[in-house]
Amino acid sequence: MDFRRLSAVAAGAFVAIIAIIAAATSAFGLIAVPAAETLKAPVVKTQPKSLSTQVGVPASFTSLATGTPTPSVQWQSSTNGTTWTNVAGATSSTYTVASPALAESGTQFRAVFSNSQGTAISSAATMTVVEKPTVTLQPAEVTVTAGQSAKFESAATGTPTPTVQWQSSSNGGSTWASVSGATSPTLTLTNVLLAANGKLYRAVWTNSGGEAISQPAKLNVQSVPAVTTQPSSSTVEAGQPASFTVAGTGTPTPSVQWQATTNGGVTWTNIEGATSTTYTIPATSAEENGRQLRAVLTNGAGSATSSAATLTVREKPTVTLQPVEATSVVGQAAVFESAASGLPAPTVHWEVSTNGGTSWAALAGATSAKLTLSAVSAGMPNSGPTDAAIESTTSFGNYEFRADAPGYEPLYGILPLKFNGGYLALDILFFAPAAFFNLREVYPFYEFDLDKKNVRYKIKPEDEWSTAVPLQAEELRAKRALPPNKP
Repeated sequence: MDFRRLSAVAAGAFVAIIAIIAAATSAFGLIAVPAAETLKAPVVKTQPKSLSTQVGVPASFTSLATGTPTPSVQWQSSTNGTTWTNVAGATSSTYTVASPALAESGTQFRAVFSNSQGTAISSAATMTVVEKPTVTLQPAEVTVTAGQSAKFESAATGTPTPTVQWQSSSNGGSTWASVSGATSPTLTLTNVLLAANGKLYRAVWTNSGGEAISQPAKLNVQSVPAVTTQPSSSTVEAGQPASFTVAGTGTPTPSVQWQATTNGGVTWTNIEGATSTTYTIPATSAEENGRQLRAVLTNGAGSATSSAATLTVREKPTVTLQPVEATSVVGQAAVFESAASGLPAPTVHWEVSTNGGTSWAALAGATSAKLTLSAVSAGMPNSGPTDAAIESTTSFGNYEFRADAPGYEPLYGILPLKFNGGYLALDILFFAPAAFFNLREVYPFYEFDLDKKNVRYKIKPEDEWSTAVPLQAEELRAKRALPPNKP
């Protein structure tokens, strides 16, 4: 038979003496029961701490409390610090928000500890959920003319709202430096210098969650083209090349387009393919004479036009009309004509030779395309000099003559007369030899040569010249008949 006997101990302690009688062994066993615990209400020993976390990054809060019996814990949350709601399942000393959302930023958490003796509540801890900056507007490349303003813009999202600092690089992005005072989403650079051409700019966005850097944007600074070397006019012979060169400055380097005009600059036309600083016409032609050319230098900042250069094409004179041999009656005019082409239009002067073309002398005042020799006298036009004056007289069928020219000694003589079918070396109209002998014929072509002191004559143009040299006696007779002072 089993029995249990309890006795009270001071201060409410109970000692249980249990006698177990085992019928088989007749043994007794005594069991000691410890004293009962002292009951205590919960006391918070470790308060949860506020924290900051990024979206999606777990956030944990821990709180500890003592109490007898061991208190249970229940985490609560509040969005206004006034009303609190139990967090389902949050009943351990550490509560973890597995994936915080941005909307949960500012939520407060606390732990409520409870046992049979009472309740203890921790202080509230705040969860701040931050969002790392994200660039939503990238700055764009900017092109301005020197002296103008340049503007770059960027934007970013993030919680808390990120701040911005602009940076610049002068070495293609190898190193960056902050732009002083550039802490606004829009960066404005005033009075941009040409030296800033090619610099890079970027925006650095920062908040407590981290930073985000925009893409770099390039600054292009242009300068208006300026002509530094004007093309020069060129004069060439037809068929030769002609080159024109221009030089200029500008950023970026300006393109070149050559233009031409044929109406003095009223209208200009682009020359196809002429886009280099030097334009060359491989083989000039007479039709291009007087053509004007200019170069237009252009870049994004503007354009500059050079002065006009003139192409002068010279063409060596070419005789297009040859003078023909002329036969004239003594005392009447003889006319010779010639024409020539060339650039510029060629001038003309006539020359005469008294020695069969060995040497030539200019005819005074003979500068038109038509040469007219008025009142031709014996010895012209082929006698030399061209202004020789011929006088003659007759004496029993003999024809004395005198040929005069400035700078020459007069030539005196008697023309050879031949009878009985012979020939008379005189012009029939001037000397009228038929009045003396009907059987005589004349030589219609003749020359008086004051250099060689002779007379040349022939019947037909194709005949060879015959030459007669006056004898001394003939010269004396002519001098008597035609003295120097005779008009």
